Amino acid sequence: MNCLIEAVIHAIRPAVYVFAERLLPIKLRIVAAFQPFVIIRRPLEQKPVLERFCAYASVARDRGVNESSIDPVVPLRLYRNRPFVLASVVVFLYNAGFMGANVLVALMVQVVLAFTPMQAGLILAPGALVMGVIGLIAGRLSDRLAPHRLVCAGLVLFALDMYCFSRLSQSVSLGTMTLLVILQRGAFGMLFSASDTAVMHTLPAADRRMGAGLHNMHRGIAMTFGVALCSLLLDKRLAHYPLPLTQARLGAYQDCLLVIGVGFLVALLPAWWSRTRAPLHDSASPSVSGRIGTN
Repeated sequence: MNCLIEAVIHAIRPAVYVFAERLLPIKLRIVAAFQPFVIIRRPLEQKPVLERFCAYASVARDRGVNESSIDPVVPLRLYRNRPFVLASVVVFLYNAGFMGANVLVALMVQVVLAFTPMQAGLILAPGALVMGVIGLIAGRLSDRLAPHRLVCAGLVLFALDMYCFSRLSQSVSLGTMTLLVILQRGAFGMLFSASDTAVMHTLPAADRRMGAGLHNMHRGIAMTFGVALCSLLLDKRLAHYPLPLTQARLGAYQDCLLVIGVGFLVALLPAWWSRTRAPLHDSASPSVSGRIGTN
């Protein structure tokens, strides 16, 4: 077993050097700062894993790991761009709200409203088709119109849909639920396509590839966060009602959906303030800006 561990360590050592120099310079320098506190009394090949990692970090530090000598994986200067930050806040809010609403609606139609699985599928399926069509139309429109206007329209429609969900009764019909789900998915399709263009418009051309990566990272984190937050909120609201009555449970779901609607209204402010369009070139990068300017 020891021989196997030694072989693995020897195999990954080159990757560790690359990882230390190119991916996590700041974190590795912090680890390297603690390296003097680790007692090293044996040759490198016999040190525990923690001591070896500190030794590798120390080597990386000695070889000149700093922000000024390498290109960071994530240039934090993008977060100094106020329109980009505001657009990213909108992306986070609407993705978190959409995923949370999806979970709540899917649970509500079967657990509270007592629809059968077949009926629940009929309620949710048309919305997926509408989302695709609206997303295509919104993508075309965002190339011709100001994308932040489409984003604001999508936020208003989603907030209105959440308000309608919060006013439902126990005897809601299948058609009404289907229309509300279609409105929800259509509003998300508008947001999803227009927000991509809106985020890219806030960045110089040289930073848009990195901005697209950060945009997708924000979206993924928001979706996970939205499901977790709405689940926690639903649990708290269900515990608030003393009796497990059907109407009380419906009220708990409606309270959560109403909170999501308020969150979409709050997102209107950063969505409107993010409308500033970035220049087509980055003045901090003369070679890139000159190349873009000649084109």
